[in-house]
Amino acid sequence: IILGDANHDGGVNVLDLSAIINIIINPPANTNSAADCNQDGKINVLDLSCVINLILNGTVRSIPPPLFPS
Repeated sequence: IILGDANHDGGVNVLDLSAIINIIINPPANTNSAADCNQDGKINVLDLSCVINLILNGTVRSIPPPLFPS
C-alpha cells in the first residue's frame, strides 16, 4: 500500500486529492487505508494536507498490507 495513493494507480498525485475529497464527501462502506495518509485512523482534511506534502516533497511512503484483510 502506498500511503496517499487513494485511487490505487501506483502513484501519489493530484488525482489522489480528488479521490480523498470524494471519500470525505461520500464515505464508502470499506475504509481505504491508502487514503489515510497520516495514519490516524480517519480520512479527513488532514489527509489532503499529507498528500499535498508528499507531492511537493516527492516523498512516498508505503506500508505492508494487513495479514488478514477484513
